[in-house]
Amino acid sequence: MGGFKLWISIYNKELNLFKNFLNFAFQFYHLNEYFLLVKDPRIKFQIPLNDIFSVLFLTPVFDLYAFLQIDQFLNLNINRKFKTTISDSHIPWFLSKIKSKELEKILFKVFKQIDKSLCPFKGLKLGAIDGTLMSGYYVSAFQFLSEEVPYVLSIQRYAKRDEEINASRNLMMKLVKELGEGFIDLIVVDALYKIKMMKFFKRLGMKTLVKTTENRLEIVKELEGFIRIKADNVKIYEGIDYKRLEKYKIYEMGYEWGVEKVNIAKVEEKKIKKRKEKSKGKKKEQEKSSEESYWIITNETRLKGEDMKKIAKRRWGIENNGFKGLNEFGKIKRRWTGKWVVAENFLLMVFLSYALVNLFEELFNKECGELIEEEYGKVVKNFKFFIKCMLARLTFKFEDTS
Repeated sequence: MGGFKLWISIYNKELNLFKNFLNFAFQFYHLNEYFLLVKDPRIKFQIPLNDIFSVLFLTPVFDLYAFLQIDQFLNLNINRKFKTTISDSHIPWFLSKIKSKELEKILFKVFKQIDKSLCPFKGLKLGAIDGTLMSGYYVSAFQFLSEEVPYVLSIQRYAKRDEEINASRNLMMKLVKELGEGFIDLIVVDALYKIKMMKFFKRLGMKTLVKTTENRLEIVKELEGFIRIKADNVKIYEGIDYKRLEKYKIYEMGYEWGVEKVNIAKVEEKKIKKRKEKSKGKKKEQEKSSEESYWIITNETRLKGEDMKKIAKRRWGIENNGFKGLNEFGKIKRRWTGKWVVAENFLLMVFLSYALVNLFEELFNKECGELIEEEYGKVVKNFKFFIKCMLARLTFKFEDTS
């Protein structure tokens, strides 16, 4: 990301952060060019295609959570420029006519640019797939697991909860077709994805890591038996995770699971938390210890116990930084519309916006954290909050993005 400094105007006391973000997204990541490649469904139009996409891309940045809110926001800020209205009825109509494949291609192109700057874990590119509820629909979602930026690449809708596996199959086949084998090396999943899916992922050119709490699995019972007799083939790792304030003990061994050679590990974690209790009108602090045990299975046999634990922890990134973060950012769980095609296309725009806002914030803090602290008296940790603080001093014009 050597060119990133070009987009930071450190000489401007006003520090027009929002304009820099527009340049970062629309020029550095070529969103202007990508949006113009989408086939315009309108025959006659007054508002340029790029401006409509820009509105949709920036909608979650400005905390707009309904098409009517978008309409009202545009009337106050933008529509005077065009002397027309991007109405709350026009936006869903427009989204219903756009092919989701064209928007997904934009996500894939941006991903290929981001991918070059991300650091893999032990040389492995990690991804996760999981089912969730978005805009009132069940979807299987794939996220690239990166500490730098949470990036949801694509989703696949399914009608019932028990159809998640089939939806995940179709989603992964689509991603491999578009991005090629090797776009990730290891996919991290939960216990729903058993050995059959491990074989399926292997055919797609990737290894699998499964985290489970099911103690009835045959492979888990085998490991427990070896642990009890203190077998020589069971390796033991102990340590303290200072980041999470927990002690851990890991038992790991190799195993043949069907025809698949795997490493299996049992992880025991113990946390110390402070709990406040009232006693005779006074607050007393007591230490409460909590323990957790789970098992990790992977056919990436180069991974050892502690690495397996670290990757399994990253798996929760799809919940915390992925789904929860996305919902806080773009309210993806609320039902925006009764039409799936509209919901899907709008969600894809939110994914794109969320990824680039997070990436911009990461790089901005890295490059200009000291400058911001000197200028404003504190380190800016939340880019969205900073935008809100700056709105009164910024002029929102689409000329800045062209």
